[in-house]
Amino acid sequence: VQCAKDTRGWITERNKSDMNKSGVKWKVRMGLSSGIGVTGVVGNEYLVIGDLIETSARMLDRARHFGVYLVTDSAQDLKKTQSLHFRKLDLARSSRGAGTALYEIFLREHEMMEQAIKLYTHGLDMYYEKKYEMAVYDFKKVIQIFKEDRPSALFLEKCEDHLREKFG
Repeated sequence: VQCAKDTRGWITERNKSDMNKSGVKWKVRMGLSSGIGVTGVVGNEYLVIGDLIETSARMLDRARHFGVYLVTDSAQDLKKTQSLHFRKLDLARSSRGAGTALYEIFLREHEMMEQAIKLYTHGLDMYYEKKYEMAVYDFKKVIQIFKEDRPSALFLEKCEDHLREKFG
């Protein structure tokens, strides 16, 4: 996680600095998982293989989808550290039907972080309980706190679609 924070900080500084001669703003998204992997050199290639790599790649894909910087499925690791702010983003369904919780790890601080995380979590719970009106309220509040919060906007749109179906 510290590496992700450092990388994001370096890219932010690079985008603002004289190093950015082209004017192109770099963006970074990351997927994080834990597990067993194998690294080594095969021929002229350095390889890293294992389920860990595929899982991290899926986490990266979810980071892109949700428009966030860092996504993980490693809940046990998150709960061990109290210095991180994180929120459950969604449940990812596998082809076997099992659900895996996905979490966003925040790489920045915000004065209303705790309140926004509680509202989002409640909104997500309401969404899964099909209480869409309550979820809409929560997701709109999160968007007021975190301008342009893509996860909240995605779920807000889903809730509004369900309500249109329900009420015509």
